[in-house]
Amino acid sequence: MKKQESSRGGRNLRSTISVFCIAVAMMLSATVPGFCQGQKTGITLTATDKAAMRGLCAIAEGVSNALNVYMDARVTELLVGSSLSETLREALATPGTRVNASKTLEAWRKASGAYEAILLLDITGLCLASAPTGLVDRDFASDPAFQTAIGGKPAFSDFHKSDVLTSLDPKSKGWTITIAVPMKADNKVEGVLMSFLQWSRLSELIMRVPVGKTG
Repeated sequence: MKKQESSRGGRNLRSTISVFCIAVAMMLSATVPGFCQGQKTGITLTATDKAAMRGLCAIAEGVSNALNVYMDARVTELLVGSSLSETLREALATPGTRVNASKTLEAWRKASGAYEAILLLDITGLCLASAPTGLVDRDFASDPAFQTAIGGKPAFSDFHKSDVLTSLDPKSKGWTITIAVPMKADNKVEGVLMSFLQWSRLSELIMRVPVGKTG
């Protein structure tokens, strides 16, 4: 038991270190022009400082690349699902088919393992079907990702703590990224397919980035 607890604690610590390094590197990249490109920044640094900062930038770049690939795959998955699923399209127009739509979304969620929740929204932002089903009839009109998708373009949020996921599962920490894609027919948006990514899968990407190599 002690060995398991130690292993789990090590993973949690490594994840925390990774997230901290990424946050610091991204903050410096945003606030200090040329920081990650090795350009002059007007800040006097020791050789050790420079090596540490190069390491932070490498961590941030590695995670950014991994997340970009992962996010592209998830957006593509949602776009394909929104285009090909007749069950979801029927649910937008026919209330009697929405239970089946929720079942379809739940099967998709379980098979993928990438999402905390997947939602079918009408053009007003009302949830018509969801997996899990606890989000049906909830209003998502004010969600920024929905607002972009209803305008016809795929959208995703930054990392954030979702009140939706926290209320759905009080034991959940609620951290996620939201993705939303428009559902179109004859180039007209008829609804939105929205998802909340599973934090554990995202944190796995962070965990794979080497931490501690700053040379």
